[in-house]
Amino acid sequence: MNFVIESDRLVIRQFTVEDAPAYHQMTRDKDIQIYVPYACEETYEETLETIRDYYSVSDLKYDYYLVLEEKGTGKLVGAIIATALTTSPLNLDICILTDKSMRRKGYMFEALCAFKDALPKGTTLLFAIAQGNVASYRTVSKLLGIKNTPFPGELGEMMHHLSLTT
Repeated sequence: MNFVIESDRLVIRQFTVEDAPAYHQMTRDKDIQIYVPYACEETYEETLETIRDYYSVSDLKYDYYLVLEEKGTGKLVGAIIATALTTSPLNLDICILTDKSMRRKGYMFEALCAFKDALPKGTTLLFAIAQGNVASYRTVSKLLGIKNTPFPGELGEMMHHLSLTT
């Protein structure tokens, strides 16, 4: 799948190996490492391997590994990593990352709106956001149709669980 969509300020596209330097640099940010450590490889070589072997693979049918690129400058704004939990119906676990220099500018909200609108009807987006991650919670909460989805047990106390069906 060659997934490319555009919003007013962004090109939202599949990763390429050329994104490895900027993505690796972005994931050195302590805030990203705290909230989404599974998206942060230790070394540049590991980042390059992940992008080459997983994120940039073009025949993925249900998973989306997307770069948010600023129009005009080509600068990496962030990434959306959406992995399928189920395929019928399609339920996607969503991970969002924003470069420190690009935060508080509305880019991620813009990207999420464009992304959800490009997905097949009936797709459910699932967000598990750490209680302390106020910025991500506020961004996702602004999406039209978003619902709080209570999750039982200890994980439910540690995370905000939100869902949205397209």
